[in-house]
Amino acid sequence: MASSPATNSPSSPKTAPRGEARKAAITEAALTVIARVGPDGLTHRLVAAEAGLPLAATTYWFASKEDMVRAALEHAIERDLQHVDALRADSREWTKRTIAAELAAYIERACTERRECAVVDGALWLEALRRPELRPIAKRWVDDYTDVLQEVLRNVGAPATHDDAELLGAAIDGIVSHHLVIAGPFDRATVAKQLGRLTAALVKAG
Repeated sequence: MASSPATNSPSSPKTAPRGEARKAAITEAALTVIARVGPDGLTHRLVAAEAGLPLAATTYWFASKEDMVRAALEHAIERDLQHVDALRADSREWTKRTIAAELAAYIERACTERRECAVVDGALWLEALRRPELRPIAKRWVDDYTDVLQEVLRNVGAPATHDDAELLGAAIDGIVSHHLVIAGPFDRATVAKQLGRLTAALVKAG
């Protein structure tokens, strides 16, 4: 995420980002702030402090808090789709027997090393629920995510209908959300067993 104010302060012009790079740094900082306080708690001042930039820099690029949240949602989607897209290539090596375990490992990464990203995603999804103008952005994420999972299913020899991919995506998202809020270590074996029931049914469907 964004650098801390100590390493990227407005008093250090040699390292402070300029132009579009500055806008990107502000957007990254906004995601960090959202992960900490949610969209409702986001302010230009908090984002400026997180990015190590003058307050005027945030208001220059984003006139309102709503503009900043929209940019954060768009950036989060691009970031996550790049991560999800790796499943396309990885799944070419998967089989009907291994897909559940591989997806469980993917979910574990979402809940551990990419936990902050998953928390931000959840917060932004809720914001899209409250703000209809954000829903087309969220829908694009769902559509692209479904396309990737449809290819994953196809790669392991499943019929891979659009409905099947949507169901698998909903199950993955639900498991991630569940494990973000429960205490204790991630139990990959249990998740793989749960997914195994679903993927076995999807493989035999059609």
